[in-house]
Amino acid sequence: MRVSKYQRWTDYLLNYPDELCRMTFSEIEMLIGDKLPDSAKTYASVFWSNSNGHYAKHWLKSGRIVIEYDSVLEYAVLKKDCTAEGYLSKTNQPAVKQMTNICDAAVAKRKTPTLSCDDLIEASQRYMQEISADEHARYLSWEHCHSYFINNYIDPDDEQIDLMCLHLAWYLASWGMLRGGSFLLQKDYRVHFPVVKLLVSKEYHELYDCPIEKLAEPMVCAKIMELSERIVNLYKGLTIDLGNGEGKSASDTLVTKILLGTIGCTPAYDRYFKSGLALSNVAQQRYGQKSMMQLVQYYMDHYDQLELFRTEISRSRVAYTPMKILDMCFWQIGFDHDV
Repeated sequence: MRVSKYQRWTDYLLNYPDELCRMTFSEIEMLIGDKLPDSAKTYASVFWSNSNGHYAKHWLKSGRIVIEYDSVLEYAVLKKDCTAEGYLSKTNQPAVKQMTNICDAAVAKRKTPTLSCDDLIEASQRYMQEISADEHARYLSWEHCHSYFINNYIDPDDEQIDLMCLHLAWYLASWGMLRGGSFLLQKDYRVHFPVVKLLVSKEYHELYDCPIEKLAEPMVCAKIMELSERIVNLYKGLTIDLGNGEGKSASDTLVTKILLGTIGCTPAYDRYFKSGLALSNVAQQRYGQKSMMQLVQYYMDHYDQLELFRTEISRSRVAYTPMKILDMCFWQIGFDHDV
């Protein structure tokens, strides 16, 4: 939705005389002239968070904060509060402004997609057919790995981390990351131990199964980029014994496959995925904040279709993340074209 629609809501709150303003979702929708995003109900804790700069700015600008909401009864209570300015100022800090400008520029630079959302969903359905046809399909390695991480990432002990390393190693092997000159071919599965400990650290818990609305926040994207760099540096330190003694750099393909298989917050920027991006004109092929934000914006532009598909395939298996959906879409498009 465009900001102009929400401005009517901001203006209404500014002019509302009472300290407390209780509004039903229907009343808000009448003001903005459109439906609220599904996330207002599905991911209510994210949507109604005063720290969610993507939507919260519209009520924070009126000097109000959300003190209560109910996604079942469909209402929110907004209170006049001096702390609103403090919440709002967080989105005005230099680092946030810089990231926001980068993200806005990335979205503005998007080309007109050459494939429809229906085309992408059909591609994903072909991908899922491979899983349905073989109960031991290699594609299932993602489900096994991601499921174990999702169920155990909060305060795992060393035994659980060891199993996480095994899941990660087999998943990476299934997806071709141990062939050729890969440095992982020279190491056992426990080389991933420090990386897994980083992935399950509390500072990155918010990234697990992150809803698309939260991925749209510039500082969340910045945190993913920071985590990616830390993964690269960890593997360098773990491979000093190989090559010229400076350690081996983890490629964007390896880093994003790891993030996809564990946290689920990025697609895997491999050959076929990038080929799919090139064919569709949806996002830049190079992994980075610009490409990520273009993908997030595409998902939000087609939210209803993609979320319906994601929900349907997640009913009888591990919950697929928005980035896994996009990964399947573009990977299959690239695979079909190149093979």
